[in-house]
Order: sequence, then C-alpha cells, then structure tokens
Amino acid sequence: MNNLLDNIAIDKGKDKKVSIFRQIERQIRLKMIMGELNTGDKLPTVSDMVNSFKVDYRTANEALKVLENKGLIHIPKGRGKKPTVLSNGDLNSHKDLRVSVSYIRWNIDPMGMQIASGMNEFARNSLKCVDLRIVDAHGDIDSYFNLLLNSTSNGIITGAYDTPDFRNVVSQLLENNKKLLFIDRMLSDLSVNCISIDHIDGAYHATKHLLMEHKMPVYYLGCDVFNGASASEDRFYGWKTAMIECGFSDLGQYVLSESADNYKTINQVNIAYERALQLFKEQRNKQFSLFAINDFVAKEVYAAADAAGLRIGKDVFVVGFGDYPFCEQLPVALTSVKQFNKIVGHEAIKLLVQSALFGSSGYVYYKIPSELVIRESSVCS
Repeated sequence: MNNLLDNIAIDKGKDKKVSIFRQIERQIRLKMIMGELNTGDKLPTVSDMVNSFKVDYRTANEALKVLENKGLIHIPKGRGKKPTVLSNGDLNSHKDLRVSVSYIRWNIDPMGMQIASGMNEFARNSLKCVDLRIVDAHGDIDSYFNLLLNSTSNGIITGAYDTPDFRNVVSQLLENNKKLLFIDRMLSDLSVNCISIDHIDGAYHATKHLLMEHKMPVYYLGCDVFNGASASEDRFYGWKTAMIECGFSDLGQYVLSESADNYKTINQVNIAYERALQLFKEQRNKQFSLFAINDFVAKEVYAAADAAGLRIGKDVFVVGFGDYPFCEQLPVALTSVKQFNKIVGHEAIKLLVQSALFGSSGYVYYKIPSELVIRESSVCS
C-alpha cells in the first residue's frame, strides 16, 4: 500500500464508536493535518485500500467520496486511478479532529526545552487543530501531581517516575480514560505509550568507541542503575554490554555510581566530581577511560582531572551523553552521544494526538536512534 497511509489502524469491533468509512477518512485527514499528505500527493486506489484495510469496496469508496466532497481530493474517473490531494484543508475542514495536549514538566532543563521545541513545531504546522499547553511544576512535587490530576487536556505527555505516589496518580488518570504518554523514560509494567532516545544503543557505542580506541576498561560514572529511571538503566546496560563484549568481567569495580538524588539538577555541585577525583588520586600514574551518564557529569570529570593534574585527551578519556552545545566549547571538545530531543518531542505529540483521536492499537515503545559525535576528549591527541 502507499506508504503515505501506513500505520492506519481501523477498529472493526462490534463496539466501535465510529463507522469504518468514517475512521478511514478521518485518519487520512489526520495525515493532512500532520503534513504527511500534501497537495499533489497520490492516495492508493480504492482496490488497494480494500486489500490493505480488509474492507469492502463500498466502504473504501465512501471514505474517499467524503474527502472529495470536502474539496480535499480529486477522484479521477475509471478504476485503478489514484486520487490526488488537492488541499490539506484548514481548521474548518478538520474541526472534528481538534485535540488539546498538555506537556507537563517536573522541572525546566535543556532536554525538556528541546523536546518542547519539537512539540511546538508540530502544533504550529497542524492547521490549528492541535492545542498544545506546556506547563511546568518547577520541581514542586505537589504542584506536579496537581497539574497531572487536574489537566483538562485530551491527553498528557510527561516523564515517568518509579515512586508509589506517581504510580497512584497514573492509575487515577488511566481510570478516568485520560490519554497518557511517557517521554524519555518508561515504567515497563504499565501499558503507557512511550517515546525516547535509544539510550542502550547510544551508551553501547560510546563505550565501545573508548574500548577500541584505548584498549583499557571504561569506568561508568553516573547515578545508581537501580533508581527507577529507565533512561539511566538503559545507559548502564549499554555500557555493560560493550564491556562484556570486549572481555571484561567483575564489572562492579568499574562502576562509580551514586543515588539518583545526587543528579537531579544541573545546577548543584555534582557528586561525580568527588568520585572521579577519588579514582584519579587512588590510582596515580595511570590513564583512565570513563563513560559519563550525561554531559553535565562529564564536565565534572574535566574539573576532577584538572584538580588531579591530569589532562583530558592525554591522561583521561571521556564520553558524555546529550551532545549539548557546550561540548564543543570546553577546552578539549567533549565526545558525546547526540540526542535528537526535538524529534522525540515531535513524535511524542504526534503519537498522542493519534491515540487521543482514534484510540490505541496496542502499547507502543518507540525509540529514536542516537548518534555518537567523536571529538578530542576520547581520542589520543
């Protein structure tokens, strides 16, 4: 089938709330709203739609006729000819598809700002059909829970936190049929859609790069893998997989981790400095290779190396995660795993809008690929 209409799920159950032909035409219009179908694009023929959607000819034809009557497509005469998109329409064409989405953030940080940028871009290009509200709790737990529970939006995008109170809030939202999507992290035992960077793959390639470049063990520097944050766990397992692949065992001796509470904000003095400095002082006259769980932790490695009289890129080799702009501005440019947070935001709101309008065809955990950006901090200079 024409890939412009891939991933369209049709509810054919006895309890369906919307007729099949109406589901088809609405899903096609949603593709127009999201910019995936544009003027001049060709739709599949009626026969192709019959085969792909497993519906009868009359149903598929009726869906296309509705679109033609709205002035959105032209159906040429004769069997086997593909309809052409005439217009993406406007708000009046799609007023029945309007949806409101709240992105509720626990705190304001660079990653959250980049994610919001992707959401805003999607909303701006949605023919005014998507009302996006970005709300911040400013690190206050009571405010955060109240914002979640009292949201009037059709759907909510937020992080996931493995605490009893958060789980209780999620249960209440799901019981009230609120559409919910976790971003960047997940709770594996909850059937809530999630979109994140592929943390495992990013950490694996970062660690493998250091191992192959320097032929020495790579220390893991970050928060405790058992803190309930799936992103941290995934990065740990990516590091662990690369270490095992390269023949290292008894990995506990290479783990420099602390409670996740010590990594909550980018503004506090990070415990990572103390752990790295301790390592450098205890094992003098050695070279060191470290995978830092994020770029802010990696910056602490720079400070610790300087305090110990060591040089980044000569005595200490380090890779971060996030690829924030300051990576290139450090005295020795930092190798880092690039997170495409704007794409994560774009895909998150896209998935939630589809779920809010048409329900879910099943649990989705979508991972966006990352990319290792190699700079001077991880290679011999």
